[in-house]
Amino acid sequence: FSSRRRHTRSLCDWSSDVCSSDLGGAFVIPNEGFIKIHVLSAHLTHNTEPGLFNKMDPFVILTVGKQQWRSAVCVNGGRNPHWQGQVMDIPVRKLRKLQKLVTIDVRDKDVLHSDPIGHAQVPLAFFASRGPIEEWVELKFRGFPAGRIHMRSTFTHLPGAGIAIVQQPQPQVVVTQGPA
Repeated sequence: FSSRRRHTRSLCDWSSDVCSSDLGGAFVIPNEGFIKIHVLSAHLTHNTEPGLFNKMDPFVILTVGKQQWRSAVCVNGGRNPHWQGQVMDIPVRKLRKLQKLVTIDVRDKDVLHSDPIGHAQVPLAFFASRGPIEEWVELKFRGFPAGRIHMRSTFTHLPGAGIAIVQQPQPQVVVTQGPA
């Protein structure tokens, strides 16, 4: 797991007076809002098309609880696909929802079906931090490294929703074995 967190201020920076280093591992979020997860790019090392490595047509499926989102297919994206404008909006109305997992599945679209490329699971709280966050999340396929996916997230709070300080350490990425 490679962490490249970048915190920036925005015009509606609801917590600019709170520094996360002052919170002893806790983090600040509004009680209600939307987490936007942007799928940006990937560097894939698992080949689903032997001999045709650059012919893969990757797409991403993000699942949070019962909500599922699918990106556009990056036609001929091969090992290094890039997506534009691919965003999943996740409404957050209760803090306990942050304990749910975001399942990330990267697949290769074929004519009649799709093949798994890589898989990861990340706590939703991982994306619910102050300021925009950009991360490379490691993917696994059958327990072996399958590459990384580059994601950005922002939390947009609803006006008047209040602020909560979550008294837990910043979540760690949990990488699990992909489908067998």
